[in-house]
Amino acid sequence: MASTRATLAHCGWCAAVIAAAVSSACTRSSVGHAAGAAAATTSAPVATLDLAYDKPAIAGTAAHATATGLPAGQTIDLLWGTVTGGWVVEDYYHFRGKKYSESTTPLGRFAVDAAGRLDARFVVPEDYGGVHEVIARVGGTPVAQGAINLTQTFAMTPASGPPGTLIELKITGLGWRTMESTWVVNWDNRELGFASAAGTRGSAVARFRATGGTGDHIVKLYTGWQGLGYLNYEQSPVAALPRPQFTFHTTPGVTGDTAYVEPYQPQPIPKIESAAASASVGPRVTLSPTQGAVGTHAALKGEGFAPRRQQRRAPCRPATRSDA
Repeated sequence: MASTRATLAHCGWCAAVIAAAVSSACTRSSVGHAAGAAAATTSAPVATLDLAYDKPAIAGTAAHATATGLPAGQTIDLLWGTVTGGWVVEDYYHFRGKKYSESTTPLGRFAVDAAGRLDARFVVPEDYGGVHEVIARVGGTPVAQGAINLTQTFAMTPASGPPGTLIELKITGLGWRTMESTWVVNWDNRELGFASAAGTRGSAVARFRATGGTGDHIVKLYTGWQGLGYLNYEQSPVAALPRPQFTFHTTPGVTGDTAYVEPYQPQPIPKIESAAASASVGPRVTLSPTQGAVGTHAALKGEGFAPRRQQRRAPCRPATRSDA
């Protein structure tokens, strides 16, 4: 009986989730249909934009766009539908997740011939993976539309070297949606880390060093979530996405003593909240530089203090979980 109640409770939860999803979908659908109906009363139907390209489409793929029944003699603005956004961090360390908004980028301007035919060629831009609308507009009004599904590319260099060799994985086409934005890197079935491109339009570079004994070592990339890869990827929510595999051959010997250090990337600095720091009178202190890599020397200078009075510097307090 207990197991029956648990099953019913689980089913009730599922039903509630499904009902909420259906309600939400219906709401979005109703809004979409209403918007579409309103558009239909004010503009002509949008024609189909036929797109020919080598599949799977990757960044740099040549595409051929054609359409008929368009306004003769007009100039078409061809646009690539995408999103703009990335990680949201407030006040330097308050992490809010990811946020995106719909946007477009131009692919070029093309002429429609006297018979109303469009014949245009363009190159698929480097962008987030997934489906992108390709829209033809005349004077800001859509007249034809199609779509391209942009997929991922992975390249690893070098393919061999002694222990300590710096290996680089270049990736394009990572998605912006949660389940399509992370690929976990495994070395000999051990997780090294993950690559994500939430704010870099789908392009990322992962670097790590060769280790282990002489011979072949397997490098695999799995889609993942929250930094963990789907080892049983056939049953993951995104089973259709690629899972590339590379082989690195470790050779005898050692690398030189040179080490690679990531260049420091400047971060946004929060505004000074101290009233004394912004006042025109009273003690004032300045810090230079205000940021840097571990080991950077910083100088704290002050003025306006009472003469011959010792000042005590409070220890720095790192951000804690409660702060974030």
